[in-house]
Amino acid sequence: MLKSSSKFYRKSGRQSETKSGSGSAEEQAGTAGKLWPRFELRFFAVLALSLVFYFIAGNIGSGWIYLLCASMLAALLLAVTAPLCQVLAVTVHQYAPCQFVAGQQASIVLKLKRTKLPLPVKWLRLSYQFDREQQTLSSKCAKVVESLEHELDVSWTTEPLKRGLHPLGTATLSCCFPIGLLWWQRSFRSPGKTITVYPKPTRIDGYFLYRLQPSTAAAGGPSRGRQSARQSNYTRGIREYVRGDSPRIVHWASSARTGRLLVREFETEGMPQFDVLLDLSAHWKTPAQFELAVTTACSLLSLGHRLGIGPKLFTNPALDTVADNLPAIPDGIELQMEILARVNPVKSVAGQIPELHRQDKTEHALVVIRPEDDEQTGNPNCYLIEIGQTVLAPGDKGTVAPASHRREKGPLRTVVSSEEDIAFL
Repeated sequence: MLKSSSKFYRKSGRQSETKSGSGSAEEQAGTAGKLWPRFELRFFAVLALSLVFYFIAGNIGSGWIYLLCASMLAALLLAVTAPLCQVLAVTVHQYAPCQFVAGQQASIVLKLKRTKLPLPVKWLRLSYQFDREQQTLSSKCAKVVESLEHELDVSWTTEPLKRGLHPLGTATLSCCFPIGLLWWQRSFRSPGKTITVYPKPTRIDGYFLYRLQPSTAAAGGPSRGRQSARQSNYTRGIREYVRGDSPRIVHWASSARTGRLLVREFETEGMPQFDVLLDLSAHWKTPAQFELAVTTACSLLSLGHRLGIGPKLFTNPALDTVADNLPAIPDGIELQMEILARVNPVKSVAGQIPELHRQDKTEHALVVIRPEDDEQTGNPNCYLIEIGQTVLAPGDKGTVAPASHRREKGPLRTVVSSEEDIAFL
């Protein structure tokens, strides 16, 4: 009996979602938190039969036909009120972690709770639709709750998420128990709750650091952050011996001439410092090309923070115009990932070429990320990473660049056409 009822509920649930999914996303989003019925064809068949029997009983005066008509009307009344009471006696709340990385699957927990109505709650059908606008998941498989005593947790796993902000979806609770002539459906949403999906960084080797201008720790010390300093092979001068100096750096000729122990002092080298500028107003040909640019920026920033350089993130146009609703967190890698999760291409004014000048007055190299074959920058302290087109948009003509496409033009220019190329930067 339980297996046959479960099959009936799943079959009816698929029919219900097929019919209710015909409306637009705006209309379905407007019914969030509301209650609406869905009539089965057999409901109208029973109603028509009851009217026919009532007409026949009125003509022949048969009490048995009156009784049969009254039974059908009572069944219709029960079919309307019983599922309504069960749906009103249950609430659904959504819970999910708020931070993910692109490509991960989110596990969303739906918690069903009973109210204090003294009614049995049985045979509920629960369906879930996540991110209806972007169509990242369409949960057409309903789950059946055979009985609900106090509360119950139901878990839903999404498809791999894309970068961006994703609002939590809509949970739909429906019931037609015990007769199955009419479905009462109730939707539940969690407005304001979103899932932030960060771009997935690629671990890179950092060969491009050798092409940047090295930062030298002058008398004033490093200009920003902590960095791993080491001695170079270039001698800056000599100084008196200090306890702890290695005997290998003693300058014996000067020590013998002056009568004091003198040692050689070397230039101190540190990791080349760089900042990242992501040009949002450039001519991005496809969404895949822009996503590759965001992944490249994310990988470069992760490398810089891992090495202790602490690079800064700039965008063109400025950050305050491209990223909204940023959390109140200190400047660092976490804030940069929040920014990269929200950025989108920006249409530039026709005929206006964005100016890629240094946005700070330090000597740090600026890594500029732009589309391939776009306007170039002549700044000698800029390392230009061009993003090649990997996926053609519908209607575009041309060939797709292979994954191994990698070429260099000039001393400070590299083309990246796939995520595999990012690993060799």
